[in-house]
Amino acid sequence: MLIQRLGTCVAGARAGLVAGLLAAVYPEHVYIAGVFYVDVLWTFFLILAVLLVADADKEAPGLKRAFVTGLVLALTVLTRPISLVFVRSPWG
Repeated sequence: MLIQRLGTCVAGARAGLVAGLLAAVYPEHVYIAGVFYVDVLWTFFLILAVLLVADADKEAPGLKRAFVTGLVLALTVLTRPISLVFVRSPWG
């Protein structure tokens, strides 16, 4: 569902639906969902963080939204430290 929503946010409703359906039937995702790996948590947190950042311009900014986004980014970095590369802005 997160992949579908992210695809809808970035590329439109049709692309989001296709991305969600492809992710749901992708054989490696189906297999890995049944086995506990750190990558399962990392993928979830990373997609959720990207979705929160991508939706940030569509909603009114607020402290609660910033806190939740920061918390998800922190959980992403705690799961896989290489995620710090995604947190740093290339403009700042």
